[in-house]
Amino acid sequence: MSKPILYWSLFLLIAVSMSAFSFWTTLGSFFYLDDYAFITLARYTDNPWVYFTSSHFPGSYFYRPSVFVLWWLTTRLEFSMTAHLMVNWLLLLSAGGLLTSLLLKLGSRRLIACACGLLFVIHPITVMTAGWLSNRFDLLATVGILLALLGCTGWYRQDATRRTSLLLAGLGTALAVTSKELGYLVPVVVTLLALGYGKGNLLRRLLTAPWLLTLAIACAALGMRLYLLQGAESGLLAVDGAVLQLIRGASNWLQHLPYYVGFSPAQPGWGAGLLALAVLISCVTLAIQLGRQKKPHLSRSHLVSLFSGILIVLLAMLIQTPITSWVTLHAPNTGPFDDTFYYAARFYYLAIAGVLIGLAGLLNLLIEAAPSTSREHTRRHPLGTAALGLLLIVLCGHWALASREQGMILTAFTAADDKRIALAAARAVDNLTEIDSETPCRLYFIGTEQFTDKFWHYSDNTIKALVTNAQAHAISHCLIATERTPWYNIHSASDAEQLQVPRSGPFRPICKDGQPLGLQTVGSALVQYLSFGENGSELVASDGDIVFEYDADSGNFRNITDAVKAGETGVQLLWSRFPANACPM
Repeated sequence: MSKPILYWSLFLLIAVSMSAFSFWTTLGSFFYLDDYAFITLARYTDNPWVYFTSSHFPGSYFYRPSVFVLWWLTTRLEFSMTAHLMVNWLLLLSAGGLLTSLLLKLGSRRLIACACGLLFVIHPITVMTAGWLSNRFDLLATVGILLALLGCTGWYRQDATRRTSLLLAGLGTALAVTSKELGYLVPVVVTLLALGYGKGNLLRRLLTAPWLLTLAIACAALGMRLYLLQGAESGLLAVDGAVLQLIRGASNWLQHLPYYVGFSPAQPGWGAGLLALAVLISCVTLAIQLGRQKKPHLSRSHLVSLFSGILIVLLAMLIQTPITSWVTLHAPNTGPFDDTFYYAARFYYLAIAGVLIGLAGLLNLLIEAAPSTSREHTRRHPLGTAALGLLLIVLCGHWALASREQGMILTAFTAADDKRIALAAARAVDNLTEIDSETPCRLYFIGTEQFTDKFWHYSDNTIKALVTNAQAHAISHCLIATERTPWYNIHSASDAEQLQVPRSGPFRPICKDGQPLGLQTVGSALVQYLSFGENGSELVASDGDIVFEYDADSGNFRNITDAVKAGETGVQLLWSRFPANACPM
């Protein structure tokens, strides 16, 4: 076996093994929040390609059809939770492999490129992002971005056939811009590549095939987004108060960047401080080395790597300011599960890749600027080289263990009461045989809030995602709630006639800007935003109502419909919306 093949086989074995070790504890986790909604939408979607030509999540601010196609495929194949997580893990590994390949294309030394790729697939932020199924938007978009940049870099450096490079650039850009808004940074970064590697005047450098191709694809996706989405949400930034939003979001994001990149939950300040100190020492050392040279020379490729990494970090920050301007962020911790922290991890997933790309460029510049006598450091100073290798091993071990710890925290939470109640509700519905598709259907699951405050948010989606596929379609017209209405109910488009509000018992429409929100079309599925009365009310059970109560001792729901109809058991229905959602009388 040749040395290159042996080297890459060893690297692949180490990277996959370390990543599996980091991700293993996450495999015991369960579906959480938005996961149920995506599975339910996929179940009620007949043709996945409608996601590319229709608004696929009413009221949202995104156009991300490629990820919804992936959800549709995994749902059709009836993937288990573990299988879903394995898909996310493979996307994480793919991004790590593409990052390593991109750095090599940018002229990075092999050891530095491999170290960056390894650090990416075990970093707690990237592992946490992959550990929550709903973060597939970031996972798939990052794969697309790195694939596009790999193709464009190959085209400019002429390291492969230009036709193959353009194909990679086009596919990567299309995948990125149809997975998440972060994908729109591709033509901006390609502009830097064109300026760094191109020849001639500014216009001649820009008007190249990769730049024109990535820009055209990004503009086409943005045009479709503007056509399908309405109002401020159609653009990448909100229209009202955009400047203040930009400042507030960027400040919030930057404030926590060192904590998330350094990631040391026990001592978050130490991790951030050591990271900042290492970058500062590297920059000072580079400046000193260059100052000693009569004719300083900096490699174009390493400079492109450095500034590309910085640009990716800045663009990731700016594009996400509509959310980071109001979302709560805080430093990593080892306390009880906090879904805000897991929710925030996605905002730094791509930034971790950008940091590593920039760091690789900086390290390569340091080595290049070192005196010739120091370039053989490995041979002349084996102890120093060993110390650096030990430092890398310690860092990998620290982050791998931190990733496992966060996985255990996630698993302990999602596999507890939330999972038990969700599965118990699904069993209760699977055992129903009296569902009639021709009459209204309303299912109530009461008595859960003392055990979990999350089930009511997604009660409708949770049950329709976990029951058998046949039963999911049998209850597609059913309105499901606890004592509170869920954020939204999802149905099959064929159920429109059954879902008219006058036939929906105590359910009422909510209003936006004083106007009732009607049924929203999502391809061949429907989304409905409802509430109970603003002042609350007592449930008066009628035909079509089935009421379940959670029994903590047995861990099951028992049918109490007859007791409610007879007046023996009362069920108080509660308002669970914002004041602005109340409809005028």
